[in-house]
Amino acid sequence: CSAISGGGTFRANLFNGRLMTNTANFDGGGAYAGSLVDCLASGNSAGVAGGGAAYISEGLRCRLIGNSANQGGGLHAGVLKHSFVTGNRAAYGAGISQSSAINCTVVDNRASSEGGGAYGGPEAVVQDSIFYYNSAPVGPDFSGMMPQNCIASIESFGVIATNIPGLACLSNPRLLPGSIAVDADPNPTDPPCDIDGDFRPGGDAEDIGADEFVSDSLVGPLSIQLKPSVTHSIAGIPIRFDVEIE
Repeated sequence: CSAISGGGTFRANLFNGRLMTNTANFDGGGAYAGSLVDCLASGNSAGVAGGGAAYISEGLRCRLIGNSANQGGGLHAGVLKHSFVTGNRAAYGAGISQSSAINCTVVDNRASSEGGGAYGGPEAVVQDSIFYYNSAPVGPDFSGMMPQNCIASIESFGVIATNIPGLACLSNPRLLPGSIAVDADPNPTDPPCDIDGDFRPGGDAEDIGADEFVSDSLVGPLSIQLKPSVTHSIAGIPIRFDVEIE
């Protein structure tokens, strides 16, 4: 879909939705002035203004992946909580711009000018989040921001560690065993759940970033049942299987 503003949605609330390959001439390629909960926004773009995935919007447990804009490839002028931002592109603030991010994982975003991960002023709150593997000529992770209790690739005020954060991969925000982000967040969040809906804290304290690590002690055997859609078949004809995982 395409529009002047809000290519996917305009002043709407979206739950468990998908905003894919929408465009806006000005701002909000995916969403404009809305609320997104448990949503995926991917491949959206905005033109003159900003917010490839969303503009003036709030996102909870969302994934902003591979969006583009002049400013705020992922989000411009909004708030994100417990969300994953990766693979976005912009001139300024490829991940987020003029936006707050709380308990987010922002990785592998690329800005051509400033703020690979985040760009903006001190009024934006960037807290308890992971900013890593982002790139820009000025401020690979942050430009103009004042992070609080964050993990990033470059030392600055409010960055508590520059060690590799220990993510499953650049397309997966889940923490690996031994990650420095585990139990490193002293600030209770609201709502107290991560990007998967897992309760926070899962250990002695909450984890930094979008994911709350689940201990190996909580992992059990996986049971899978395959149910074919038919009882008889003909050679060369595909058969559909439904899978139930417990």
